[in-house]
Amino acid sequence: MSNSGIFRYIELDNGICRKLYEASDSFVYILNGNITVSYERNRRRNLATGETLLITKDTFIQFEIIDKAVLIFLKLENIVRHFSQTSIKSLIEISEGEEWNILKARGHFHEFWRLIFLYLKDGIDMNGIDQLIEDQLFMLIKEYYSMKEISVFLHPLLDENILFADLVKNNCLRVNSISELAQLANYSSSGFIKKFQKCFNEAPYQWITKFKAKRIMQDICFTQDYFCEISDRYGFTSQSYFYTFCKKHYGLTPTELRKQGKIRTKHSNR
Repeated sequence: MSNSGIFRYIELDNGICRKLYEASDSFVYILNGNITVSYERNRRRNLATGETLLITKDTFIQFEIIDKAVLIFLKLENIVRHFSQTSIKSLIEISEGEEWNILKARGHFHEFWRLIFLYLKDGIDMNGIDQLIEDQLFMLIKEYYSMKEISVFLHPLLDENILFADLVKNNCLRVNSISELAQLANYSSSGFIKKFQKCFNEAPYQWITKFKAKRIMQDICFTQDYFCEISDRYGFTSQSYFYTFCKKHYGLTPTELRKQGKIRTKHSNR
């Protein structure tokens, strides 16, 4: 298996049976080969070269290889950014569920995925460009497929509140301001705040601060990362500011949090 950021691939020989856990919503593209797939409540289904399968997060999926296969995975983090608000609403309105969410290659779709495979195979560092490559993929999807076909394919992900919540959780600690987060979600600042309060029942700043505090607690208690690394990761301008944040939100310093297992468990389960 080889990977680079949000893309990875695996090569599997005939007769191999591989069970994988996908923690994130993902596309799986069959670059070549013939396989049988089964997961969750879905029955077994054969997939062949040129087919893309959507797998929803927290899913165990089993691949049985009929003919030697190459599978390429794309971890999805924010599909909202690929569509306008109007397009998202249209997709939700016409969305119809099917047992399997599959897209068959058209146009240059297969060539695009093959290029990704070659990048991964050659060990090219894609971490700085993988989001741009994902943008190109969705550009091809919108070019080659109708809104109806896209809505059927993406149906499990097309819940407006779930999409919005996922976008916030995946990006709120990466941006520098609420307005930047609103821009990512294709909202005006006022529209974003209104939508946020409706979705989370709390103002953005208060919710994001609590979310940040929870993530910092997890990093302190469940990793061995240096405190300076955690401080930098969450954008603190100084070690003293980081320590002050911990004292304010947990009543303990980072060192005390890491040492006191019982207190650590108590806070992490809140």
